[in-house]
Amino acid sequence: MLFRSSGIKQLKVEAQDAPHLERFKAVNCASMTTCSIRRTAASNALKSINLADCASLRSLQVQSGSVELVNAAGCKSMDVLNIFAPRCETLLLNKCASLRALTEEINTCRTNVSSLAFLTVDSCKVFTSSGFADLLNMCAGTLIELSAEGCFSVERVSCASTKLERCAVSGCVALQVVRLSSAKCKRFVARACKTLTEVRFENGSSYDMELFDVRNSAALKRVVGVKRARVRR
Repeated sequence: MLFRSSGIKQLKVEAQDAPHLERFKAVNCASMTTCSIRRTAASNALKSINLADCASLRSLQVQSGSVELVNAAGCKSMDVLNIFAPRCETLLLNKCASLRALTEEINTCRTNVSSLAFLTVDSCKVFTSSGFADLLNMCAGTLIELSAEGCFSVERVSCASTKLERCAVSGCVALQVVRLSSAKCKRFVARACKTLTEVRFENGSSYDMELFDVRNSAALKRVVGVKRARVRR
């Protein structure tokens, strides 16, 4: 574990290093600019990676077939992110204010987060619509909870996961259309989305939906698929 280690600028954990490492934590390392964590296919010990609040971190690469959680929240300078983690269930990228999209490939390692269940990208202010769409496509069959509040550059949210239960996109000032495929959605919140005109549940929402909150989204004209929502407008 590293905490507020001011002297580290580059951090590499290669395949042969600490083969039994289960949890990697390097939080609030103010000077670290690059981090690479690469494990072999045979190494299945590593379960979680926590790099929260490394304010100078610009480049992060994770390659692990066993990791289940990646936390890079608060890495406000990060603009290069490559993750090969096919078993990762939780990805936290909130307040990554410089991130525009996940980097497709680094060192022949192609991004893969195909098992994501919980995704948080709140306050990723320059995350592009295409970058966001690519990320959602990667976890189209597994996503349960999506939080993307304050993503100022995202114009469209289209999530094909039929397992999605909670979706929050409040404060996305450029957002125009939301389309969700899940009939299991319990909570949908899109407050203060000034340009939002359409919300569509492609397969209909569940009858016992707990909350459909679109307060202060004055441009909303069309809602499709909501059956018995507790609508707040």
